[in-house]
Order: sequence, then structure tokens, then C-alpha cells
Amino acid sequence: MFKDWWCVAGPINDPSGDIIGYLDISMYAEKELGPAVALLKTLIALIEKEFLLLELQQKLKQMDVKITPSPALPSEIERELTLREREVAELLLSRLTNEEIAQRLQITAGTLKTHRKNIFYKLGVHNLNELLSRYCRK
Repeated sequence: MFKDWWCVAGPINDPSGDIIGYLDISMYAEKELGPAVALLKTLIALIEKEFLLLELQQKLKQMDVKITPSPALPSEIERELTLREREVAELLLSRLTNEEIAQRLQITAGTLKTHRKNIFYKLGVHNLNELLSRYCRK
């Protein structure tokens, strides 16, 4: 029944590192295996991130810390920018310094500079002041 099939699988770990399950992708063997492996790794990383966020929320709730979600970004930003550029834009709009943004996102100053340049270009602004005046939350 499963003649000529590929199966790739990987463990899913909870925040403490314990294996809590496995994710597998099965497909016809004539399909290319490389993209399935990449997809599997991406899905596992996303699942583990969600478990980590859930654990963090539970710990904050136990500590009686209230979290107010940041307001949604304007639709133009959501539509035009990549996920990472949206993260950078949100931090720029929160008026964090370049150093704070790079540290928070664990990226180099050069990478941040590239993201800023791309954000400004895609949103049709020339500098941070224009970005803030157009999109700054009141």
C-alpha cells in the first residue's frame, strides 16, 4: 500500500527540551524530498515557538502580570512588508533606538540598516521622521 513513499519526521520539544511528540510528512517518492525536510523543520520550529509563548503567558499570568497587545499595524505595513520588516517597523514606531532594536531581534546593525532601507523604500518614506509622522500611533 505504501510502496514508493517518503516519510520524514522530527521530534517536537517542549520548552524544557523534553520530546512531546513527532511531526512527520509522508509523500509519494517521486516528489522532491528537500522541500519536505525544509517544511518539516519550519513547522517544528513554529510549533515549539508556540509552546514557548504559551508557557511564558502562563508564567506571567501566575505572576499577575497584565500584557496589553500592541495595536495592529496599519494595513499598508501589513500588506507591503515581510514578517521581519514588520517586526522592525513596529519597533521603529515604538521609538526604540537602532541598538535596542538590533539587540531585541538579535540581528547585526548592518542587517537592521538593510531592513530599514527596505521598509522606507516599500512605504515610500525617506527617513525615520517621515515614517513616524505617517504611521506613528497616537
